Amino acid sequence: MMADTDENGCGAIRFDRMSWESIKPGFQLKTAEAGGKTLRMGSYGAGYVGDFWCEDGHIGFVYEGRLTIRFDNDEQHYKAGDAFCIPAGRATRHKVSQPLGQAAVVFITSAE
Repeated sequence: MMADTDENGCGAIRFDRMSWESIKPGFQLKTAEAGGKTLRMGSYGAGYVGDFWCEDGHIGFVYEGRLTIRFDNDEQHYKAGDAFCIPAGRATRHKVSQPLGQAAVVFITSAE
């Protein structure tokens, strides 16, 4: 993690100084912890399809591109500048499913 933190663990997070961690083809992460919280910068490549249903809660911000999040009976589309909140639980399980030609860089944290 690249953070310039104070005695409380808060301060600047330097994502531009971090290397991408390849999680799986088409999905990369940069992860920082500060102030007892975890903030992630995720990069979803064009054509990426998540292979599991996530039941964690999230708050996110689409920094660049377009993001598609699938739910059991719905699909939500977000563009750069949009934010989203997904409550935790089975009823709101979700996964990212990027249509071909769409990619996104997203900041995301837990919705606790």
